[in-house]
Amino acid sequence: MRATLLAACAVAAARGQQPALLPEALAVTGAGKTKPDSKPRLATLDEINKIYEEGHPSNDLSGHGAAGLVVHMHDLTEQKQFLPGESAQWQGPNGFWASSIINREMPGLYMPPTGGGPCDGSGVIVNPRTARVLCSAPFDFTSWTAGCTGLCKPGDDKVGCSCGVSAPCSASPHPDRDASSHPLAPTLTQPLILIPSFSQCTSKLYPPERLEAMLNVSLGLQGRPNVQQFGGKYNEVLISSQDYRDQLPEAVAAVFFTSEESKRCADDTHRAIAAAFGLEHEQVLLLNHTPGGSPGFAMYKSPERPADRICPKPVDWCVHYSAQNEPKECGGQVGQLAELL
Repeated sequence: MRATLLAACAVAAARGQQPALLPEALAVTGAGKTKPDSKPRLATLDEINKIYEEGHPSNDLSGHGAAGLVVHMHDLTEQKQFLPGESAQWQGPNGFWASSIINREMPGLYMPPTGGGPCDGSGVIVNPRTARVLCSAPFDFTSWTAGCTGLCKPGDDKVGCSCGVSAPCSASPHPDRDASSHPLAPTLTQPLILIPSFSQCTSKLYPPERLEAMLNVSLGLQGRPNVQQFGGKYNEVLISSQDYRDQLPEAVAAVFFTSEESKRCADDTHRAIAAAFGLEHEQVLLLNHTPGGSPGFAMYKSPERPADRICPKPVDWCVHYSAQNEPKECGGQVGQLAELL
C-alpha cells in the first residue's frame, strides 16, 4: 500500500526552528541499565569532546566517570546507514548491534579487513543514555550472527578466568595463584590474579557489569605496537538494537567521518537521519573525527546540494522507517513527496 503526501514550502517555512536533537552526554547511566530513558536531554560538541578526552575504563557509559563514546562504525549491518539491519539477530527485544567504546587513550575503531568501501571510516556516536550493553570483549569476537552466545551466566557449571576471556588457565584456579604468566598480564594496568569466575564458566565475553574490566584489557591491547586487526586493535561492545531503535532520533548523538574518503558517506547518513525524522540538518551533529586527537571531534558543514534548496518535511508529518522522501513540484510549488513503500 502506498501513501503520498505533499508539503508546500510555505507550510514548512511557517514552522518554528526546532532545537537540536543531540542527546545529553553527561547524565549518569550504568552499562547494565535495563531500559533507556524516555527522552534524553540535549548535548553539545563540547560534551562529546569532554567524554572523549577524559574517558577511562569504567562501568559507566556517561556521567563524569564515563568510559568513553559508544560508536557504531559502518559495517554493512545497517539499513539506510543508521538503522540496525533487517536480519533476525538485529531485530526484536533480543536484537543486538555491534559498537565500540573509544576515548583518546583507547581510539581503536572497526575497519573492514578488506577495506575499500565508501563508508569505511564513518559511523554514528550512540547516545550513551540509550545504549544498553549486552556483552563485550577487548577484541573483535565476530558477533555477526552469534551475538552474546556463550556469555557466562550464574549457575553455569564450567570454570573460567576472572579476566573474562578465553585464555589458558588452570582447571581449578585458586585465589592465591599468581597470574604473571597469563597471556593478558602484560596488557593490564594492575596485577591480574586468576580466581574462580563469578559465573563459573569459560567465555571470552564480558557481561555488562564487567565492562570496566574489559576496557582495562582493551586499553592494554591497544597500547601494544603493531596490534593486529582482530587481536585487540579495537574492542567490541554489543548494545541492544531495540533500545536504540526505540529512542530514535535521540539515539544518535552525532554522525562522524575519519577520512576524506568516508566524508561523503557520513554526509549521506546525516541527511538520511534528517529526512527520516523531518529535522533540519543543523539539528544533528556532523563531525570530523581525528582518532587520538585533542580535541577528537570538530564540526563539519557539508557542501550544499541541489536538494538542499527544497523545503524540509514538516515536523508534524508521521514518520516511518520505510518512508522515502523525494523533492517534487505540484502546481509550480516545490515541496516534499513522501512515499510509504
